[in-house]
Amino acid sequence: MYLDAYKWKNRLVLVFVPDEANAAYLSQKEMLYAEKPKLNERDIVLIELVGGNKLYIDGKLQHEKQAKAIQGWFQVPPDSFAILLLGKDGTEKLRRNQPVEPEELFGLIDQMPMRRQEMRNDKN
Repeated sequence: MYLDAYKWKNRLVLVFVPDEANAAYLSQKEMLYAEKPKLNERDIVLIELVGGNKLYIDGKLQHEKQAKAIQGWFQVPPDSFAILLLGKDGTEKLRRNQPVEPEELFGLIDQMPMRRQEMRNDKN
């Protein structure tokens, strides 16, 4: 799948939205972009899927074919909002149908064994 290149390197936050004017999307996007340094610190790549046919990876527009494949893979209807967190192992750690505060994401990530190891290594 298109996201396999991130496995074992990055955690993924996927935001699925029906359109770019969606209130939940605008709120989630504002919260996440305000915390960009903390996202980077945790090796998070932000992936936005809009309407099932637009895909942005860290703000860069990708091919429509990838958007449709990812939308189908995670079985999120194109007319709904969802946010997912995938660990570095590629498994789904969180799925919500409403915006999530970044601190909740960071708290969840910081409890993961791989992240704890990273924090220990950063101290040395």
